[in-house]
Amino acid sequence: MSSLTFQETPLDANPTPKLPVPGYFSRVERIEKFLYAFYQKITPSLPRSAQDKLLSSAPYIAIMLVIFYFPFSLLNLFGVLGNFDWRLLVASVASLAGIFLTSLSVPGLFKRYFGAWKLNFYASLWVVLTLIQAQSLTALVWKIGLLGLCWYVLFRLRPRYRH
Repeated sequence: MSSLTFQETPLDANPTPKLPVPGYFSRVERIEKFLYAFYQKITPSLPRSAQDKLLSSAPYIAIMLVIFYFPFSLLNLFGVLGNFDWRLLVASVASLAGIFLTSLSVPGLFKRYFGAWKLNFYASLWVVLTLIQAQSLTALVWKIGLLGLCWYVLFRLRPRYRH
């Protein structure tokens, strides 16, 4: 088995590891590159002062989301165990995974590490699985809109994190 090699990506000048076997992470990298290109080239940029405020408050927002969202996810999971519905079970497990990744990213958010940004991006991908839980078209549209807004902020702040 070959060792990891580094290659330059066209989106940023920082080296990324090239995995010896294409799989899950190469698909996630393709999604990330697509979203990065979309949000950097098509959407309007945030003012520098707004970026600074978001960067300084991001760890506190993450802490508040974990504190407030974790009990609701657990209650949802235990409600699922009493009355089985596969959509709620998948959404509950996905939201707990997203909360776990967000809580892991908090120390890095204080230091503005790129690894913390990656953990938040992975958490947002887990949130996509919670779209299964949407009971109506209105709820689905709201969830997709909020996810798009989160990705907009996430990808607009991406260049400000240290690699």
